[in-house]
Amino acid sequence: MSMSVKPICNFKFQVQVRTGECFIVKLDESTCSCLEFQGLGIPCAYAIAASARLGVLTDSLAENRYFNELVKLSYEEKIYPIHSVGGEDAPVITSRTTREVHPPFVRRPPGRPRKIRILSRGEFKASPEHCSEH
Repeated sequence: MSMSVKPICNFKFQVQVRTGECFIVKLDESTCSCLEFQGLGIPCAYAIAASARLGVLTDSLAENRYFNELVKLSYEEKIYPIHSVGGEDAPVITSRTTREVHPPFVRRPPGRPRKIRILSRGEFKASPEHCSEH
């Protein structure tokens, strides 16, 4: 995507897209006026464009929760089943209770399945380029 990146001050940039819409990116605060950077904890497209202008690696802008070391630490402790947390006994299995868990029954919607994927926020449909004969 072609974006115009203009520096405002040290780590603050104005990023303008083709449509003319402008976003303010503050790399030192990890914020963007589109609010995706703060919400997800990873740089949005505008923050990536600003970091490229400054020469900062985009990996350094992501929150710590996205790195393997933190994920490994979160599973280091024992994980107990829910029934043992409060000191309660496990539920008694009766003759009517089965041990197998099956997925819920879902009815297939009527009609032909979609061929075109629904684009998520921030994705744009690529326009086909046409060649003209000269």
